[in-house]
Amino acid sequence: MKVRSHNSGKIFTIDINKKPHFTGGEGAIYEIPTYPELFAKIYKGGCDQNHIDKLSLMINNPPISSKRKHPYFAWPKDLLLDVDTRKIVGFLMPRIHNAVRIFEYYNTDARKHRLMHISYKFLVQVAQNLAIAVEKLHKNKSNVAYVVGDINESNILVSIDMSVSIVDTDSIQVTDLLNNKIYRCTVGRIEYTPPELQGRKFSEIDRTIEHDSFSLAILIFLLLMEGNHPFAGVHNGSSDISLAERMRQGLYAFDPRTSEISPPRLAPPIEMLHPKLQELFMRCFINGHTTPSERPTAFEWNQALHEALKNLTVCNENENHYYWTHYSKCIWCELRKQREGRDPFPSDQPKTIVKSSSRGHSKQTSGLSIVQTIIGYKSAINDLDFSPCGKFIAGCDSTSIKIHRISDGVPVCTFKGHTDWVRSVAFSPDGQLIASGSDDHTIKLWRVSGGSLVHTLEGHTDWVRSVAFSPDGQLIASGSDDHTIKLWRVSGGSLVHTLEGHTDWVRSVAFSPDGQLIASGSRDKTVRLWRVSSRQPFACFEKHRGSVNSVYFSINRSLSKTRSLASTSARKPSVDCSLSEVLLATCGDDQTVKVWQVYTKNMIHDLEGHKNWVNMAVFSPDGRFIASASDDNTIMIWCVQNGSRLHTVRAHSDAVNAVVFSRNGQLIASASEDRTIKVWQFQPQNP
Repeated sequence: MKVRSHNSGKIFTIDINKKPHFTGGEGAIYEIPTYPELFAKIYKGGCDQNHIDKLSLMINNPPISSKRKHPYFAWPKDLLLDVDTRKIVGFLMPRIHNAVRIFEYYNTDARKHRLMHISYKFLVQVAQNLAIAVEKLHKNKSNVAYVVGDINESNILVSIDMSVSIVDTDSIQVTDLLNNKIYRCTVGRIEYTPPELQGRKFSEIDRTIEHDSFSLAILIFLLLMEGNHPFAGVHNGSSDISLAERMRQGLYAFDPRTSEISPPRLAPPIEMLHPKLQELFMRCFINGHTTPSERPTAFEWNQALHEALKNLTVCNENENHYYWTHYSKCIWCELRKQREGRDPFPSDQPKTIVKSSSRGHSKQTSGLSIVQTIIGYKSAINDLDFSPCGKFIAGCDSTSIKIHRISDGVPVCTFKGHTDWVRSVAFSPDGQLIASGSDDHTIKLWRVSGGSLVHTLEGHTDWVRSVAFSPDGQLIASGSDDHTIKLWRVSGGSLVHTLEGHTDWVRSVAFSPDGQLIASGSRDKTVRLWRVSSRQPFACFEKHRGSVNSVYFSINRSLSKTRSLASTSARKPSVDCSLSEVLLATCGDDQTVKVWQVYTKNMIHDLEGHKNWVNMAVFSPDGRFIASASDDNTIMIWCVQNGSRLHTVRAHSDAVNAVVFSRNGQLIASASEDRTIKVWQFQPQNP
């Protein structure tokens, strides 16, 4: 579909047959491949004149907003016309990168699944930033007035730098003050609706700032009180009533003056909040129940949260525990004891525990000691790789790749250029290049010396999850959520071939040691092997019971006693070998690591022990060991000869996304959602 920007006249091509980024009741939001900073919203059946007039008012009268990386509002920028029909079908808006729904921050379980490691202070700052965004919308000084109308956890996005952005802005209420016309917000959520509007049709209501004030207070309460709703307590009457009825009756569960309703059993005490915040919640939910004008405005919340932030103090035992000094003790340490150790804000610096396992009968043992913890990342670290010389390590988080010196952990180079999350990173065999794969659908090649961008490889239509160099360094393989594997020529960056066969996301790709095969693991639960020369399928393994997250080749040392791997890459080995010697390690959401003999297509080990998804499993360069990384926060070391588990390493406070051996096999590095890279000395003993 070709659309034209109404004001600028630019032509955009949108693939409406592709799965949209988001689908709602009125329409769908699509990416614009040539403009990654923009989204296009296309309405079902186009726009009527009323909708066009509303959008035009918004485009010509944007709210006051400062320049920032993440805008406060995903505000309409221009109308879009269908080039063929010349009818208005939607609008352009800014794309909010690297942000998720606010729910996934304040809800403890959702935060764990999204793997975001934050402090309580983080949530208080997010609450203030939310108040600032709503305040800016209400303070608009043009001839147009705005009320959100439908403030809820789905249309507020938060980034890891605590920026807040309001999306779905075309649904807000817009008032044309010059012509005295109101374009209503026709949607709403019961759990955010003030008592005077409960049970009424939103399409018949003119929303006010007081209505927004109630919804804003609900969302701030959820942020500060571990996701507990202020009206969702324990009803002490003879029969329970619905949440909507509680809100209509004004049964604030944290009101100390009532016995009709009590707070949820595991909720933090309201007394732990800063006194000014307690006061504002009482004004909103008690005084404001019958007198909406009593509800604190967004400006008042901004001021109160600003003051409260200055009075937070950090716990002596956990740097992510913050509490207000009037409470005299750390509420989170207190709650952790009551909840048998469950901590909503676990420490970034856990104690390192390495446990040996007696499973199996192997006499092989190995020593692990941590030599470096690398910090400084602002979000989860998705992947990492050692340089071939073993002196540096590369890690990737949101939109950047960093190279650190292992001796002191200091970053020596940072590559920036991706516009979305970087998922995979790999050094070339000669160490001169780095490849990175990103959610922006591209692979980028960077020159290590000087940090310049060499090529941007474009062709995938969805996230790029994995990149791998061939052993000779001439090809790159990439795996994507578009279900394909692509082969690229390093020199020139041209596309060589596209391998198709998977029916779901491709999570990992790897070259065999001799470069003759490519393995791919997919969310379709299969592992596929392909011949590089003919680009034809070689084998398909189907014994995983969930997504396959990692594939990794090695050589069966029991079949090749005389070969040396001392100079090969731990992640992309480069040595001639017979197909009968090749092993493949795979792992996935079924919590297992499986080891396959490629030539016979037989599974020789099914390694169990992890308690959650296994994100990566890699061979040591000599082929004797496997290291695996899991969402259960552990790294496990396995013996390839008999499948025994030698060690369980607990050093990260969140999921471990990646693990890798250095080229000489003497170091292991791990990357985690806790925003750290840890480097270990690995000293295996001879059997």
